[in-house]
Amino acid sequence: MNPGAAASPEPAGDASSGAAATAAAAPDLALDDAPCGLFVLDDRGRVLAVNRTLAAALDYAPHELAGQALDFVLPLAGRVFLQTHVLPLLRVEGRVDELFLALRTRAGAELPCLLNGVRVGAGAAARYRCATFTIRRRGEYEQQLLWARRQAEQSLRLTEELLSLARQRQAELEGFASRTRALAQRVEELRDAEQANVARSLHEGIAQELAALRWGIDALRGAVSGTDDARQLASLADLAQRSLAQVRSLSYEVRPPALDHAGLGAALAKLAQDVAERSGLAVEALPAGPLPKLAPRPALVLYRFAQEALGNALDHSGATAITVECGVRGDEVYVRVHDDGRGLAPEMLERTSGLGLLGASERLRALGGRLDIVPSPRGADVVGWLPVASAAT
Repeated sequence: MNPGAAASPEPAGDASSGAAATAAAAPDLALDDAPCGLFVLDDRGRVLAVNRTLAAALDYAPHELAGQALDFVLPLAGRVFLQTHVLPLLRVEGRVDELFLALRTRAGAELPCLLNGVRVGAGAAARYRCATFTIRRRGEYEQQLLWARRQAEQSLRLTEELLSLARQRQAELEGFASRTRALAQRVEELRDAEQANVARSLHEGIAQELAALRWGIDALRGAVSGTDDARQLASLADLAQRSLAQVRSLSYEVRPPALDHAGLGAALAKLAQDVAERSGLAVEALPAGPLPKLAPRPALVLYRFAQEALGNALDHSGATAITVECGVRGDEVYVRVHDDGRGLAPEMLERTSGLGLLGASERLRALGGRLDIVPSPRGADVVGWLPVASAAT
């Protein structure tokens, strides 16, 4: 590109300064084939020089644009923008960055560009070196951005709807679980009450009648002289005694009377004694520390837990000694069953935690408690906990 072709007569008073400014612009004009448009303006907005890249983009030869006002390749809105915004900023600030400017081609089509420019010199001798970067695909990019935004908004709305639905379903599940727990607790309470009635009937009804029968038979044995009759009465007395023992044992299994009359500690001591007699193992109930007076249901839940833990130790641990302990730690009541067996491996723990300990755990949880199983090489501790606040009367 020939910089001389872009020159135009300067006012006489500014000839020397204008020549210097034009010469200063000349190195830029050597970039004829740069991948961006380059041009130089004077302070009145006239094109002093333009590179081939920009001229070709507008479908002109460089010499056709040199000497023309920039308005020549601007639509009306661009001309206004040049005079009211671009040139004032260049004069005052000395530069412009990334301004949108639409240029007009020979055929009248608009060529969208981003414009950067700097000022060289001052006053009427100022020259403005400018670079343009065409953004022909701006509309396409904007459409893509709008589409992406719509997709993101749609995804966000869908996500919010799914989250709302998930929260609704979670609330429904929590309500269902709460109702199920309440129903299960009510069933347990009714079962406990029924068991208490059965135990009372066995103990106060059938057991007393069998005892009276035994006493009557014993009285008859004294009045019978025949050996055969006496032998039959002795056999009946023995049968009545065994039946009485079975009824009392069944009554104790259904609901131990000691639980209501003597408290949890005494009931656990009797349970340990019975298990020791049946199994032949050393089963000991450690002296209970001071316990608050427990409500009937929490006391029975802890007692049933001890039964299940003892059964688990007898069936699976290979223990020779078992201890049962109850007490208060912090704000919780606990029952602890310890055995000296081989402990519980994870797979054994999973296998032995069937309906027995699982049911005990659920009953504890229904009252705000928990079940802890701590395996070790020298045995295992199985501990049932209930908050004092919910267990005490």
